[in-house]
Amino acid sequence: MLSINDYENTKMNVDDVVYLFDLQDVPVKALKPLDLEGERIDDGSSTLKLSLSLNENIITEQMIIFRRNRYIISEFEINKSERRINIICDALWVELNDTPIEDFTVSNGDSINNIGNAILKDTGWTMGEVPVDNNKYFLSEQGKTALYLLRRLAMITGTFIRFDTLNRKVNLYVKEEESPSFFLHYKKNIKGITKTVTAPRATVIYPYGKNDLTIGSVNSGKNYIEDYSWYESLGISLEDAKKRFKKTQIIKDARFIFPGNLMRWAKEKLKLLSQPQISYEIDSLNLEADVGDVGYVVDEEIDVKVKVKVVRIIEYLDKSKNKYELNYLIPGIQDSEMFDENVSAAENEEKIITAKTDKAFTASESYQRLLGINYTAFNNTTGQVGITIVGQASTTMDLDGYFEIEGNKVGMPLKQTIIAGWNTVSMTFMLDKIAMGTSSLDFQLNCSTGSFSIDAGNATMFLRAESLLGAPEGPKVPEADIIENVKIPSPETLLVATDGKPTIKLEVI
Repeated sequence: MLSINDYENTKMNVDDVVYLFDLQDVPVKALKPLDLEGERIDDGSSTLKLSLSLNENIITEQMIIFRRNRYIISEFEINKSERRINIICDALWVELNDTPIEDFTVSNGDSINNIGNAILKDTGWTMGEVPVDNNKYFLSEQGKTALYLLRRLAMITGTFIRFDTLNRKVNLYVKEEESPSFFLHYKKNIKGITKTVTAPRATVIYPYGKNDLTIGSVNSGKNYIEDYSWYESLGISLEDAKKRFKKTQIIKDARFIFPGNLMRWAKEKLKLLSQPQISYEIDSLNLEADVGDVGYVVDEEIDVKVKVKVVRIIEYLDKSKNKYELNYLIPGIQDSEMFDENVSAAENEEKIITAKTDKAFTASESYQRLLGINYTAFNNTTGQVGITIVGQASTTMDLDGYFEIEGNKVGMPLKQTIIAGWNTVSMTFMLDKIAMGTSSLDFQLNCSTGSFSIDAGNATMFLRAESLLGAPEGPKVPEADIIENVKIPSPETLLVATDGKPTIKLEVI
């Protein structure tokens, strides 16, 4: 680390100056650290630790700018014996994790930029660069912070986040468009490097979605997938590899409610976990790269050029002492866990879908559809159905009604003899089989003679079951509560979104 004399005598780049701002975001002065160490982790915590002379006037929540990154002072310690103040700062984007948003819902579909700016409303932050994308996305969460929602948005849109703390902007970039920004040659243009190689972590994966959804229905009845390609590349037969190197992982992600999407996600996981993982830690290299940057390490020892990502930087005032951690095949099972808070408690909750007449209805001697509910069952389930009708009969008559799913009668019929005047009819029953998929539950009604008049709002119907997503009657299927972005290669697997328009990049949770 540089001493004060080093700091004063060294020709400093303006970005290397540590600058202090007051609580009103007004610049105060340049600081002269006794020592300084920063740690920046890709899509993780970023901290800056520095020591100042005891005579400096510092308070918490002041800001510091260093190398085009803005930090907020979270705590400091006064050490009188050493005549110094030790300060710990967090990257400014942690302020996006301060206040939960009680209810955030985008149910009609919107662009990445619009959703991002809605998340950032009243935070002092705005969206910066976002990919060109004509798709619409959906998001619904309760009691989550802006930081959580931004990471959720990045996940469903297949992007990664870069925080511009200097300008309080959030940039999103498409992962597939990452281009290499550096090339490193092992034992040639770098030194002080430690290479760690770990064995494949899994050759067999059993994936589970919401309510223990499996991939058996889209994988020839097998609830697992396997990949021994690494061992086969070493000349080991598939039969021997299965005997000697079977490594099984069980992964769960309650966001998935369709087997096909669960299968695609599991394949991406296994593609990574079934290969050896290599990480490089570089000491003494003035690498002009930031966390998240992608490059290549050419490793002559194993005759391979591997694509790596800068996942961690330990930085000092003297850049030549910086340490960089470059990982190859870093994503792991834990990637999705940050999004699964409280999932286990909620995944078996019952869902109640209701429908109410929004206009007057008159039953006659022919059957007419009174009410309907569109729903998606993401697992085979059972449920309870109920209906209540308040209406006025023109004469004594028999009311006759029945429920149907996709034109097939289900459950118990409604049969009631009523007298002239006002009547209330109500019934509930158990529906023992609700098949997985998207369907509509409708109620048809007629009367034996005369007419039976029902005012707007005087007929209600409900469907209660686990594993449901739904909406009241209408020509569209349910609007999604939460959406996951997936790539769907075939139009046969489209989920129809609002207004009956097909949307490709959706997964309902």
